Amino acid sequence: MMQRRVSSCRPSTFLLHLLLAGFISPAIEAGNSLIPGQPLYDNGTTLISSSGRFELGFFSPASSSRRYIGIWYRNISQTPVWVANRLSPIDGRSGHLSLSGEGTLVIASENLTIIWSSLTVTGFTNPEATLFDDGNFVVRAAGNDDPDSFSWQSFDSPTDTLLPGMKLGWNVTSGLNRKLTSWASADDPSPGDYTLGIDLQGDPQFLRFGTQQVWRGGPWNGLHFSGAPDMADPNLFNATFVVDLNQVVYSFNGLLDPSITISVLVVNQSAGALQRRVWVGGTGGWDVTWYVPKDPCDTMSACGANAVCDPSAQQMCKCLAGFRLNNSQTWNPGSRPYGCSRHVPLDCRNGTDGFFQIPRTKLPDTSLSVVEKRFGLDQCRVSCIRNCSCTAYASSNVNESKSGCIMWGWGDITDLKLYDNNAGGGQDLFVRLAAFDLIDETLIQPSTNQSSGSSHLALIIAVPALVIFLLGCIATTALLLKKSKKRIWTCLYIFDLDTVLAATSNFAAENKLGQGGFGPVYKGKLVDGQKIAVKRLSKTSTQGITEFKNEVVIIAKLQHQNLIWSLWEEGKSLEIVDKSIGSFSVVEVTRCMKIGLLCVHDRPQDRPTMPLVVTMLSSDGAIPEPKQPGFIVALDSSNSSIGKQYPLSINNVSNTTLEGSFSTRRTYADPNSENHFSWRSISALETLLWTLASASSKSHITTGPLRSPLLPCS
Repeated sequence: MMQRRVSSCRPSTFLLHLLLAGFISPAIEAGNSLIPGQPLYDNGTTLISSSGRFELGFFSPASSSRRYIGIWYRNISQTPVWVANRLSPIDGRSGHLSLSGEGTLVIASENLTIIWSSLTVTGFTNPEATLFDDGNFVVRAAGNDDPDSFSWQSFDSPTDTLLPGMKLGWNVTSGLNRKLTSWASADDPSPGDYTLGIDLQGDPQFLRFGTQQVWRGGPWNGLHFSGAPDMADPNLFNATFVVDLNQVVYSFNGLLDPSITISVLVVNQSAGALQRRVWVGGTGGWDVTWYVPKDPCDTMSACGANAVCDPSAQQMCKCLAGFRLNNSQTWNPGSRPYGCSRHVPLDCRNGTDGFFQIPRTKLPDTSLSVVEKRFGLDQCRVSCIRNCSCTAYASSNVNESKSGCIMWGWGDITDLKLYDNNAGGGQDLFVRLAAFDLIDETLIQPSTNQSSGSSHLALIIAVPALVIFLLGCIATTALLLKKSKKRIWTCLYIFDLDTVLAATSNFAAENKLGQGGFGPVYKGKLVDGQKIAVKRLSKTSTQGITEFKNEVVIIAKLQHQNLIWSLWEEGKSLEIVDKSIGSFSVVEVTRCMKIGLLCVHDRPQDRPTMPLVVTMLSSDGAIPEPKQPGFIVALDSSNSSIGKQYPLSINNVSNTTLEGSFSTRRTYADPNSENHFSWRSISALETLLWTLASASSKSHITTGPLRSPLLPCS
């Protein structure tokens, strides 16, 4: 294939004289081709395609006196569809268009100043520039109709109009990017602010205002662009979108006789829009049959991240299912697009996530997406659920084959629009949600325009159902709360008053340890010799019974097996940090938790030595992944009879505790030592926390009279 280069510049003086040598013959008569030695002057002479459909020549737009070379439909009021020298107009009628012997097109003024040049050298011995019936002006070897042999063509450098058969997009091999750019104004064809082009990364089509994205066509779904379902008119034309190793291009071809009906795409500066214009013979003008943007939701990412825009709803912007608004202020297209954030984190590791289907959508921005042409929807779902980065999926092809899917991930879902039921168009999008959000009844329900009778019937059915549902929710919540309270209290030892009075010598003054906000605290001793502390609520307490119960509940909840492991595994490391002390990075907290978990491995030989622990704490080196610790409370088979002590097997470990300042105090416990701790004393919070954090070696929990056995909390 011959390489082509399209450019506008001013060649050297030597090239100027070379190109213009011999260009002083009289003006040619009307035809469809230009040959060396016969220039086209600005004296009313034009080139006309063989069927008479298109015309090429000099023109002045609107009220301007400046002159340009352009192409227009011959039998329609002059509407240029291509302009050569849009950056370099000619003042007055002194210009001419010529073709050199080497196949270079040149526009020059009367004083031989080169205004514009194609800068192509063909190597042909007999080049000619021909205006074809499709509106394409090409430089070729005389009589050669093979498009691959053209050394230059106007279709490779479009202005603001896409003609039938013209390609919009990329030649990947040569790097040629064909895009439409609006005129600056009605009388100035120089490049304006709006550009329509194809982006090689993600979505194929964008309308831009400068560098700002104004409208996105959405991915091609086999029939049309997802964001422009009404752009396709099967009665007027058929459209194609080709993606392969050599090109990424969009084009369309008319289905009706072009002498009767003509359809073009135009980027209009004054309207700030992409328009489809149709001319029907006898009407005397162009009709705009389609355009974008046409509503606020067509604006790029009108509602922000993880939100959907519904132009038929009073509140157009709405968060996706499972997401919450980032800002509580008024939210609509045109206002600041606050966007939404996920409410409940995904749980990819445990495989509990699912998908929520949103019908009739303009598929979101695919800049960070993956297309699998071999997958159907079922395979796509499986692939997405296995990839923790995948947040949504949809079909990439809705034609008869229905093969291929798009998967989104590695970022937010943006520029999502909902189409009305009656408008048609749109595709199903499957958004990944946590299991909790999949049962939420407040998920998106697209608005529809139904008759009043249908609405009344829906209300008659919905209201009683809603009342029954709410009553069921209230009853279920009450039952769960009741069970929850019971579960919390069975996690504690319960003593009768006589046992407490005997242990404290009837709350004798000599046993009083001190006074707090709740009341006095006494030391005591149970009948088995176990020493305890008893906190007694005073009638004059300023904190009251509620706060007293709260403390007891907190103590009960702290009886959690493998608490540190659970928080680390679930990625909730920062929940172990007391925020009143200060803020710490998740990396720092996670590192300390991993070191602590390594120190409580079941087997002593798996635990790091103290020198190694010191090294891990004082350096930034890699730390091995810890195993799940065995903090399993179980009865010793040799002491399982009722009435005996309950030795609880809690690992023999090296002890590491985290203090409030987030520094570490390192101690090493002898695996053969026995430390006795009592969980009877609800005021012994420090001991309880120490036990949870360090899992002391061979700890014993002893029983006492008139109390329930210790039950593990879930």
